[in-house]
Amino acid sequence: NAQARRIAVIFKESSVYLFRGEVGPIGDVAAFEPQWRQTLESFRAMTAEDLQLATGQRIHAVEAKPDQTWAEIARQSSIKQYPEETLRLLNAQYPVGEPRAGDLIKIVQ
Repeated sequence: NAQARRIAVIFKESSVYLFRGEVGPIGDVAAFEPQWRQTLESFRAMTAEDLQLATGQRIHAVEAKPDQTWAEIARQSSIKQYPEETLRLLNAQYPVGEPRAGDLIKIVQ
């Protein structure tokens, strides 16, 4: 049911990148075209700063300690905004619940 579809291929060094975009049934075709071109024109190799951002955080599974709370874990997390809420969501304990000793929990470092 797309109103418009675009495909682009970018050859860069020895790699080929295929992009596909489309405007759904209620999308704005006029707005899509410049955004599509802007996206394609922004394609570039990652910088050292990009790589640091992309590899800066990882999810790790660790065993919860006795009496450990999400608030305590959040204080040690590298998550900048809403760390406790994010950790609860990652661990299917949003909006309430606390880790139990011995449970494997996901943390972000």
